[in-house]
Parts: sequence; structure tokens; C-alpha cells
Amino acid sequence: MVYTGSNTSLQDIPLLKENFNDLIAFLVVAQERSFTRAAAKLGLSQSALSHSMRGLEERMGMPGIHIHA
Repeated sequence: MVYTGSNTSLQDIPLLKENFNDLIAFLVVAQERSFTRAAAKLGLSQSALSHSMRGLEERMGMPGIHIHA
């Protein structure tokens, strides 16, 4: 479910632990501007981080995270 306005309560938004972990990972990717450096900082493989970002894109309905070095 996507937040659509004031008629939506917090109970209607799926706040999953994986969403928080993926959002933190997204912030580290943005900060590092590199999947490789972010994965190392998070203690993940680059493949695991990419998988996490794809899942976040799907759940948030926002495809195409682009990182330019």
C-alpha cells in the first residue's frame, strides 16, 4: 500500500522490519555513492545489497535506483 494522503492511518502502512533495514541500506548506498563501498560498510555482499535494493524498489513502487560515481 502506498501512502495516499491524510485518510491513511499508520496502521494501513506495512511497516516491516525489512523495510527499515532496506531503507538504512539505501541511505548508506546514497552516502557512499557506490554499491561496492556500501556493501562493505554494511557487511553484505554486493549481490545481497542489490537484491535488497530491488526488493525496496518493488515494495515502494519506485523502480530504478541509479547511482552515478
